[in-house]
Amino acid sequence: MIISPARLVLGAAAVAAACAPAASASSAVPASTYATTAQATVVAAAGGWTAWSEPSDGAFVLVVRAPDGTVSRPAIAPRGVPFDVDLGVDAAGRVVAAFSRCAREPQRNGGANATAPNYATGARCRLRVLDLATGVERALGKAGATTSEVLPSIAGAKVAFVAVRAHGKAELRVRDRTSSRSVVLDRGTWRTGNAGVAGGPAGVDTDGTTAAVIWRYQDPEFHDFNAILDVAPVSGRRASRQVAYGVNGEECSYDSILAPTVSAGAVTFLESTTGAWAAERARAGARKGATTYGPAVFGTTPEVLTTSAALDGNRLVVAQTATTPGHPDGATTVAAYTAGGFGTARPPISFCG
Repeated sequence: MIISPARLVLGAAAVAAACAPAASASSAVPASTYATTAQATVVAAAGGWTAWSEPSDGAFVLVVRAPDGTVSRPAIAPRGVPFDVDLGVDAAGRVVAAFSRCAREPQRNGGANATAPNYATGARCRLRVLDLATGVERALGKAGATTSEVLPSIAGAKVAFVAVRAHGKAELRVRDRTSSRSVVLDRGTWRTGNAGVAGGPAGVDTDGTTAAVIWRYQDPEFHDFNAILDVAPVSGRRASRQVAYGVNGEECSYDSILAPTVSAGAVTFLESTTGAWAAERARAGARKGATTYGPAVFGTTPEVLTTSAALDGNRLVVAQTATTPGHPDGATTVAAYTAGGFGTARPPISFCG
């Protein structure tokens, strides 16, 4: 994990800062609203399909929307937290959902944007794959020398995932779906605690050639809280590169990054400042600074928090949660926006990272 030299002093806890007043900007208008659910969720999108989680009878069930607009709940077991779901196209050309199941569920928050589960804190998590067309769920064999495996992403024959190790260590790894041998692409840390100090891997994606991971962590030396985006070729023959970072501190609150999507040699992600989020794109091999910007800006009021996002072609699916001060515990809307073209002109919000 490459740590940016930018350092600021940590002001408010991340989840409180995320609900701070937003920058002045016009919020994007959704092209379509898919669902409104009672709690924050992770969203996924690929091949015209969309997936998210909804609370049901004290647990969370997986919900999928087909390209024709049909919404259904696959006949699979629920889990105690929202699914760490990612959609991808496998080697047979089928759209599949990848996620983990854990012997002990992870901490409910402290993950992506402090609102998603901190999946690295789960115990004995194993990877699963659901064929969306048939509804059949299958287990992926455990990779060698891992304690727990979470945040899977499938593209073709490749599976990128986070291998959780003891003593607060974690690794971004990749493997062939039919093999237990995996290659380490990047390393990071994880920790438990409240949403303001917990950290770890917060998002993984791959297109079968490149893999991306977001790490959230508190820097004890400089007392700031950071989010960084690293990318690496799945061959493992070149070191990972940092292409984006956000620093949460007194002078820059709330600056963070969210939701990597890798496609055709580029990584797209969201970056925020004071609650507003804009889509950015960088070449997978570029370092921070070689970024182009999309026209859409999301979550530009303090009452709405962007909690998850996924890009499928020109369709950007975003989950946004209504908040009370410091608590993203209201209704969540899952909606699709048009991502639009990416250019050099920055959107009307000011980034710190």
